Amino acid sequence: MIATLIKKLLPPEEQYFFHSFEMIIEICESAALNLLDILNTGYSDDKIKKAKECKRSSAKIVNETLEKLNNSFVTPIDREDIQHITNGMHKINRRICRACVNIKLFQIKEFDERIVKQAEILKEAVDGLRAMMEMLKKHTKVSEFVSLRERIDDVESKGDEIFSIVIEDLFSGRYDAIDVIKLRDIHNCIETALNTSVVVAEDVVQIVLKHN
Repeated sequence: MIATLIKKLLPPEEQYFFHSFEMIIEICESAALNLLDILNTGYSDDKIKKAKECKRSSAKIVNETLEKLNNSFVTPIDREDIQHITNGMHKINRRICRACVNIKLFQIKEFDERIVKQAEILKEAVDGLRAMMEMLKKHTKVSEFVSLRERIDDVESKGDEIFSIVIEDLFSGRYDAIDVIKLRDIHNCIETALNTSVVVAEDVVQIVLKHN
């Protein structure tokens, strides 16, 4: 019993929570690249399988993180912040997975350059988040986190512009109603993942400010 108590009081080994952030954002990057591959070259069973594997892998990390939080009295940052960031990045993976799976379900085989650009912007935002996660355990200056957050904000604004143009076009009356529903769903998934990236970036900045 005493040994268990001591184990709980000690900090997690090898900075587990920071490592879990890095693992899950790497999955986000892999998922975003897979989505781009589908949009550029078409879907396949292997690519859809990969999308689902990314989702399962990030869900596993979420569950492991919750278990670790439950068994740890001492954490490097507030446990609520750890949970919020982990869940945010998992949401990005879920949305990317949904976009990939629905492309196959909807039998969409051709995309215009706008949806590809939207996915490229998402990948850029995820890259920014990865840089943030790597910086978290290095005691990097607050100004560098703020700079990255601003860069992700700028990227997300570009995505918003594309999304607005696309939605206006889809409801212009030039498209079949079924096609509107299908394409709007895919664009919405990417837009939500992009918006979530901004939320996670802001959460990281707030954590750094809190512990600076």
